[in-house]
Amino acid sequence: MELARIRTTIDAPAERVWAILTDFRHPQVLARTIESCEADGDGVGAIRIVRARGLSIHERLVEVEPSGFRFVYEALPAGDMPAANLKSYRATVVLRPLGSARTEVEWRGEGEIDGQTEATMAAFADLYARAIENLQHAARSR
Repeated sequence: MELARIRTTIDAPAERVWAILTDFRHPQVLARTIESCEADGDGVGAIRIVRARGLSIHERLVEVEPSGFRFVYEALPAGDMPAANLKSYRATVVLRPLGSARTEVEWRGEGEIDGQTEATMAAFADLYARAIENLQHAARSR
């Protein structure tokens, strides 16, 4: 089930946005609620443990496609899910260059929800919107 999909344009070149987005070891740039991140491995298959809001979320890097600016990660059952009523979670981020200084960002999450869906879906929409804002800020600062 689709949890949320946010598509917006930011004022930053795709290559700069991509470099920040794909830094799997440092997701704190994208979400200020992240307290720490430990990562094991590099590239597809790498695992990170993200600690935020009292949760310990274990994530695996599923896909990195530089030519298509496509980045996919998923939560593993070994840790907490990003929301209490999620049974599974996978996120896909796709960048589309719009000239040399603008980028369309699409952040989409999918998962299986156990119980009430509306609040969880709204929370993910908000999370993605804030992550994209933080991504733009970080890209402009570099």
